[in-house]
Amino acid sequence: GGDARITGVELHLLWMPAERWLLGLNLGVNDSEITKGVGGNIEGRELPNLPNFTASASVEYRFPFRELGNAFVLLAHQHVDQQATRLQSANSDGFYIDGYEIGDLRAGLDGADGKWGVDLFVRNLWDERAELGRGLSSVSAVTSANIFTIVQPRTIGITLRTAF
Repeated sequence: GGDARITGVELHLLWMPAERWLLGLNLGVNDSEITKGVGGNIEGRELPNLPNFTASASVEYRFPFRELGNAFVLLAHQHVDQQATRLQSANSDGFYIDGYEIGDLRAGLDGADGKWGVDLFVRNLWDERAELGRGLSSVSAVTSANIFTIVQPRTIGITLRTAF
């Protein structure tokens, strides 16, 4: 229970500096505060699971590939700032997780008729082992265990698309 205030701003920009290039930028800034708590002396503390700063950037290059269609290469990068995973109080420091950086790469071909496509992708390009969250799981009526959510390791795959 209680009340909270979140003040923030998000910015999303897309820019095409040349015919085949597309650049993207996303920024998010948040400031949160518990304004009225229910016990535990939590007023003035920040809300859990809300990073103060997030950012992502991407660059995409598209080009014709013979008579088959249009090929593309996309590189994306994401930053998420550190964040508390629990309410901060006199008895808890918020159980912070570190900020992290994740990169993705995708290259593919969209068919000239618009009815098919194939992509090769690499998610989590540099195989970051970032913590995405922490929580508690009740093991018994007396004890509980910490649960850690970790980003998926580097994943390489192929996506096939069709429209019908």
